[in-house]
Amino acid sequence: MKISKWIISNLNKYYKVIFFLFLSILTFKFLTYSHYPVHDEIVSATTLSSIKTSFVKFAGHNHLLSTWLGNTIIYTFGLDLMKIRLISFLSFLLMSLVVQLLFKDYMKTFLFLLICTSIDVIITYYSLYRGYAISSLLFCYIFFLIHEKKNYLRNLNQIYFILSVLVFHNQSTLFLVIPILLGITYDLLKSQTEGYFNCLKIPVFYFFFPFVVFCIIFSFVEGVYLSKMFIDLVKIREQIQFIANNIILILYSGFNNIFFNDFTNVTLLNSLPDFIQKVKNHYLLFTIFAITLIKSIYFISIKKKKNLIYYIIFFFFIFFFLIY
Repeated sequence: MKISKWIISNLNKYYKVIFFLFLSILTFKFLTYSHYPVHDEIVSATTLSSIKTSFVKFAGHNHLLSTWLGNTIIYTFGLDLMKIRLISFLSFLLMSLVVQLLFKDYMKTFLFLLICTSIDVIITYYSLYRGYAISSLLFCYIFFLIHEKKNYLRNLNQIYFILSVLVFHNQSTLFLVIPILLGITYDLLKSQTEGYFNCLKIPVFYFFFPFVVFCIIFSFVEGVYLSKMFIDLVKIREQIQFIANNIILILYSGFNNIFFNDFTNVTLLNSLPDFIQKVKNHYLLFTIFAITLIKSIYFISIKKKKNLIYYIIFFFFIFFFLIY
């Protein structure tokens, strides 16, 4: 027993060295790579680089957290593609460290890194000035908080608030936000450690209240943008009057354009050939999805394991087909 523990401990040290060496190589390649902008980055670095437009969602194109961080870098250092792309790359590095905190096993974390860097669509999005890497980092952190049972109730405060931010950061996160939200809320109410009213105060205060505040702010800004109104101090009184008279329409049109735009209204049936082509192009990624789904069904239905993460994964696939 002692010998096996010694072997495992030394293997873990070996993989620890490989893990950090691999991250160092990735960092070196990123810093020495010739960076050229893609279309979405050009739009983000130009259209969204003003305080006036950084709150406009532009039908979901604006990934809020990356935009705000990127604008801070642009205002401080000027427009440098590599510097603003560092937001995604550093998110990827931090995500790897969070995964290590979750697994506590450098071999598994190194395997995670290998998978990520073997799938071109992942490594592409994790090296662009877009918000997908930040979303992934926050989701990894959420799963880490769910896994940490010692401070679970206190962690729920953070989880609910992060979920409310993710909804408005990038609308595609809804595929995973909704299953997590339903899963942790059901688990909270099922625990019976406190009364239902006391339990419900956590999601109401940390998710529902921030969600409503964010929703009003971003729907209003989006609605004003759709009404093609340029806020002018010279005409501020007339514009305030116009906004006051049309506030419901402005909020509704803004909300509708954030959540029900041309990108989110594409159904899976209407884009099935494109979906099948994506499966063929990214067979490793979809193989992992398939294994994950099968594993979650196996542990839920056959092993009868009441693990919250298995249920969240299972509901992710259900909501993927329902929302898509």
